Amino acid sequence: MAVVTLDEDLFAIDLVVDAGDELVTNGFDVTVLGNCRIDGTFTTAAGTGGQITTVVLYDDFIVNGVLNAGDAHWILRGDSEQWVNFKNSSINDLKMNKTGGHLIMLGGVAALEGFFAPGLRAFFEAGQFFQFNQITMLGSPTERIRLRSTSNGNAWFFKVGGTPVVSYVEVRDSDASPGVEIDADDGTNIDLGGNTNWKFGVHVVREPSIIEIMERRLDIVGAGNSMVGGNPHRFMELYGGEAVEIWSYAPDPTTFRGIFYYNAVENRLYKKFGIPPTWKMIGGIAAPEIGAISLSSNA
Repeated sequence: MAVVTLDEDLFAIDLVVDAGDELVTNGFDVTVLGNCRIDGTFTTAAGTGGQITTVVLYDDFIVNGVLNAGDAHWILRGDSEQWVNFKNSSINDLKMNKTGGHLIMLGGVAALEGFFAPGLRAFFEAGQFFQFNQITMLGSPTERIRLRSTSNGNAWFFKVGGTPVVSYVEVRDSDASPGVEIDADDGTNIDLGGNTNWKFGVHVVREPSIIEIMERRLDIVGAGNSMVGGNPHRFMELYGGEAVEIWSYAPDPTTFRGIFYYNAVENRLYKKFGIPPTWKMIGGIAAPEIGAISLSSNA
C-alpha cells in the first residue's frame, strides 16, 4: 500500500487513486480538469496549520473505494456533461458551479451546505438520498435551475434542513419528505410534477416547448472501474420534464428506429406518424421558453 501526502497544491489532467493506495491532501488544494476515480482511499484532511482543502472537479468523479472528506470544500465546475458519484459519503459543503452541460449525480451524498448556481441542469439518481443541512438554489429569469430524476416518474430523495433559499427553480420527481418543507412559493419556481414536500403556492403551468438538445448516456454507472455506462444518445429536452430521443437531423421515411427528428436550420421538431411513416412538423421556437408544442397532435 502506497500513501502519498501532498506538500503542495495538486493540479492534474486526470487523477486515479489505485486500489490499495491512499492520497492525503494535508490541507492542500486539488484541481482535476479531467476524470477523477477513487479506487483506493482519498483523504482530504486539514493541514497541520489548520488549512482546509478545496477540491475542484471539471469532469467525472467516481468513488469506488473510500472517501474521507473531512472539512474539505467541494466545487463542481466545467461546461460539459459531468457524472459524479460520492458513494453516499459525508462532506462539508458542495458548490455546483457548472457553466454548461448536464450534471448527473449518482450514489447519494450528505453535505452540511449546498449551493446550486444559476443555470444548473442536474439529474439526481432515482431512489438515492441527497442531503443538505442548508441549501441555496438561486437561479435567474434567464438562467433557471433545472432539477430532474435520472428516471422520469421515479423520485429522487432530497433531505434538506434549515431554511432553504429557493428562486427560479424548475423541479420534477423530487421527494423532499425526509427533511423540512421546501418553501418555493415566491412565484418564480415551477412545479413540473412528482414533487413531495415542496410548497409552490400558485401553480405555474408550462406548456411543452423545446429548450435544448442534450446528449445523455443512458445507463447508470455500475460496479467496478467503469466511469460511465451506455452509449451517447441525442435528446431534446422539453418543458414538462419530457425528453424525446432524436434519431436524425433530416427526414428518413425508411427508418422505424425512432419517431422524432430535429431540423437545426429551421429550429423545428418533427414527428413520424403512420405506416409507412410520414413526417409532420409539430413545433419549434425562436428562443428558449417560447413556442408551445404538442407531442400528441398529428395536425
